[in-house]
Amino acid sequence: MTTDQNDPLEGFFEAARAKAPQPSGDLQVRILADADAALAATVRPAPRRTLLRDVLQGLGGWPAMAGLVTATMAGVWIGISPPEMVETLIGVQTVEYLPGFDALLEEG
Repeated sequence: MTTDQNDPLEGFFEAARAKAPQPSGDLQVRILADADAALAATVRPAPRRTLLRDVLQGLGGWPAMAGLVTATMAGVWIGISPPEMVETLIGVQTVEYLPGFDALLEEG
């Protein structure tokens, strides 16, 4: 860093650099005590191990569970109301589980 000797404030800056203010020992002790107290207050206990947490961790966490739930719901949806292409591919006819349900929807 270059200094300009013609600057009228340079003498004040040099004096400030030469004797930097230092905090007292008591102040440093109080700051460190406050920091230790704040650190102790933010430490959370380790989570308890449960069967659900272990299974969830074994499967890959919440992102993996979201994928599994999505695939399961798609399977249920296709299983309940399969498209015609699925019926022709597997050669099975659909079974109507509530044959009289349509009569309940009619008005009159």
